[in-house]
Amino acid sequence: MSWEAWGDPPDCYCEMCGCECGSCICEECPVCGKVGDPKCYKEHGLVETEEQIQSRIRNSPDDSFDYCD
Repeated sequence: MSWEAWGDPPDCYCEMCGCECGSCICEECPVCGKVGDPKCYKEHGLVETEEQIQSRIRNSPDDSFDYCD
């Protein structure tokens, strides 16, 4: 079910997995301690997982497919 059914959208989303910031599935960067920061994947050697990619696709506002059906 989308956030529209519950009211206001969340305040922030993770750039890497597309989840609400409080539900982010990204790992913590061992270098700086941040979570879901794209810079960590470019500069600190983190590797994006298939789960993050699929989550970002599912949570994209441009994707109209309802994954709950």
